[in-house]
Amino acid sequence: PRKSDHILETIDRIADNVIPLSGRLERDRQTIEDEELDVLFYPDIGMLHYTYCLAFARLAPIQVVSWGHPVTTGIPNIDYFLSSELLEGSGAQDHYSEQLITLGNMPAFYFRPDPPEKTYARDDYGLPRDVRLYVCPQSLFKFHPQFDSVLGDLLRQDPEGRLVLIDGGIEGHQKRLLSERSNRAFPDVADHVIFLQQMPSEKFFGLLTLADALLDIPTFSGGTSSLEAFAVGAPIVTWPQDLMRGRVTAAFYEQMGVTDLIATDAVT
Repeated sequence: PRKSDHILETIDRIADNVIPLSGRLERDRQTIEDEELDVLFYPDIGMLHYTYCLAFARLAPIQVVSWGHPVTTGIPNIDYFLSSELLEGSGAQDHYSEQLITLGNMPAFYFRPDPPEKTYARDDYGLPRDVRLYVCPQSLFKFHPQFDSVLGDLLRQDPEGRLVLIDGGIEGHQKRLLSERSNRAFPDVADHVIFLQQMPSEKFFGLLTLADALLDIPTFSGGTSSLEAFAVGAPIVTWPQDLMRGRVTAAFYEQMGVTDLIATDAVT
């Protein structure tokens, strides 16, 4: 149960039956079991401890998870992982405890967001006017140390460039950790990193349109944020890796047939 929105309203309208759960593990296990389901589908397992614990129960003969959280569950009672051939590299089954199913296209439906009602300017974010903005709009926990050298090289090659990140962590904890790491990894250009506070969706979409370039994170690619960027006409530079979680934005591009901004290494 949560505050209603257009997605929940759509589900309520098209489903034959909607059964809200209580959020109490034992009670909800019994509620689901009483339905005698043929298939139990988890959009993701791993984003919340509740669904992670729920998935250890055998509540349907076939139990499936998809890529809302882009890693295997490692849970014996989850039978299949629903993915896409666009997302997976060679030998991908080795990355999963579940049996991997790959569809021809991306296994998701996305409601296109409304564009910003106003035109945003750099002053709305306190951003300097006379620099190029490299915006990486991902959650800070996604930034792997392997990406630090790439960001440092980028800022050195473009002295007028500024890396713009969004601090969504509790009390700035993630920002502090990443700032300390940047000072160690590329101390000569660490002052070219700008942190913005988390913002409403419309203002976030406005930021995407102001970027001179949007950057994806190789080891943990954008999903929703990449779709939001495409929705407002903002292209993204991405560099797919071996594991599915680093290939999401590239898979979107592959489905669109647009591959110009898919990099093959740190240089190109």
